[in-house]
Amino acid sequence: MRYFLLAFLLGLYSCSIIQDRSFSALQLKASDGDRQAQYDLGYRYRKGIGVQQDDEKAFYWFSKSADQGLIDGFHYVGWMYSNGKGVELDHRKGFYWELKGAEKGQVKSEANVGNMYMRGNGVNKNYTLGMEWLHKSAAKNNAHAQNSIGIVYREGLGVKQDDEQAFQWYLKAAKQGEPAAQSNIASLYMNGEGAEKNIKKALYWKKKCVDQNFPICLYEYALWHRNGIGVEKNHKTAFELFSKAAEQGHAPSVNYIGVMYDNGQFVSLDYDKAMAWFLKAATKGDKHAQNNIGLMYRSGRGVKKDYQKALDWFKKAQKNGDISANTNIGVLYFEGLGVVKNYDEAIKWFIKAAELGDIKAQMLLVKLYREGKVIPQDTEKSIYWFKKVMKGKVLRG
Repeated sequence: MRYFLLAFLLGLYSCSIIQDRSFSALQLKASDGDRQAQYDLGYRYRKGIGVQQDDEKAFYWFSKSADQGLIDGFHYVGWMYSNGKGVELDHRKGFYWELKGAEKGQVKSEANVGNMYMRGNGVNKNYTLGMEWLHKSAAKNNAHAQNSIGIVYREGLGVKQDDEQAFQWYLKAAKQGEPAAQSNIASLYMNGEGAEKNIKKALYWKKKCVDQNFPICLYEYALWHRNGIGVEKNHKTAFELFSKAAEQGHAPSVNYIGVMYDNGQFVSLDYDKAMAWFLKAATKGDKHAQNNIGLMYRSGRGVKKDYQKALDWFKKAQKNGDISANTNIGVLYFEGLGVVKNYDEAIKWFIKAAELGDIKAQMLLVKLYREGKVIPQDTEKSIYWFKKVMKGKVLRG
């Protein structure tokens, strides 16, 4: 037994020496100007293979390889600029390098250039060119491009919105193991959009995605457990899934951990911890967390009550697209909390939120137009917003 253990340890030691020599040899070749060695060294630093993960060093070596015309180097330099990894975020430079790769047939660059045209990242939005590049990549069986085409049809970006087309493209990508596509097709099955509603298949594809530890899948599966969608309501499982996604820096999951502490779901009610998690998510730009911080300041949960800070956070959230933040700003003006009471200003915010689909704002307008106390009574408008409320409740199940 001792001999076996000694042999095993010696084997590990010899492997370590071989790896060290291999890495040293790679460094030497890269330093001597070998562009493939430079790329390989960048890849090792990017993925932390045999060396501590370091995006700055990865970017340095990828750039060296790209400067010598290595096509895969073009892609990674572009990707790192577009994601702010190892270098300051710069979408224009990201597009420049990805386009260089795409024009040389780099399949991942083709997909990324397509998406950049579709979203207007680093280049003027152009749906036609976007779809051309996505189809080039998809024709080479690139799952990311196939999933992106599915999103184009799902959202109706430059094409007629078509859930059935979206489903077919998602399925192509999902069968190749693309986690985002697996998540997307699970949602279509769950909602009966683009395919007949099938909870069993929805769970099958969502679990496939969760098994890959993909943060968006972990987050969505957590929501299913928190709200009892397709599965039994289970706050413990939801918290565990949110935590796994949060460990990967997924801001919406970080926010939801705060929500669970704020509501005492599975974990003990703890406003201090809730606030800490909301702040963590807010610094990552999560609009819902920013709105939640505003609510904490408005009510004095976990912090000293401060209406001005509440307003500041609501405005941040509203600017970033949180719909309910409009309603919350309106409430402050309606009640004169931290601002001079102003019914006209409040109604303006309520209407803005209601038009965006916020049920709370719609219900407030139903009441205000029916009573006619702070705004002229208007039965037609009251009925109009009541119908919107009922339609929203139906859509939400």
